Amino acid sequence: MRNSHRRAHAQRTVPAREVYDRAAADIAAHLEVGRDVVVLCEGDPFFYGSFMYLFERLYPEYTCEIVPGVSSLTACAALLGRPLAARNDHFAVIPASLDEATFREKLAACDAAAIIKVGRHLPKVRRIVEELGVTDRVGYIARVTLEHQVAQHLLDVADDEALYFSIVLIYKGDEPWNLAPQSSS
Repeated sequence: MRNSHRRAHAQRTVPAREVYDRAAADIAAHLEVGRDVVVLCEGDPFFYGSFMYLFERLYPEYTCEIVPGVSSLTACAALLGRPLAARNDHFAVIPASLDEATFREKLAACDAAAIIKVGRHLPKVRRIVEELGVTDRVGYIARVTLEHQVAQHLLDVADDEALYFSIVLIYKGDEPWNLAPQSSS
């Protein structure tokens, strides 16, 4: 995809562009009169975080201090009691919202993956995981780090139960890691 085409595509698909424009203008108004502003985020602000859309509107005109957070991926790995990847493993973060052919290609090409934005795409994710023969190495996590977090085997999740912000971790590498002995809920 050429850069000009990417920019045009991004302008059409970035959700709530106007919301971020207004929020950045509101924040800038506070900064202009000498106030400090803090934006709190769940997870890491630069890993699929909404803060990145504010940052791109405010920096470099305003000084921004970024405090890295614990990403949802590392929190999910900790909950499952299983590393994300090891040694020379190729690890991929794959949005479940990709078209089926692209999703299958990306998942087939890696040793370990975090599938994000699962939600309504769970049937597709499950079908491709089964086609690739890795159902024994797949964990589903929802609401990680929150009071009612859930970790279970992907096959135990009903299609209508998957949340948008759920994550599926898959390990296809050479290490003998499977799901942690106990799932939590």
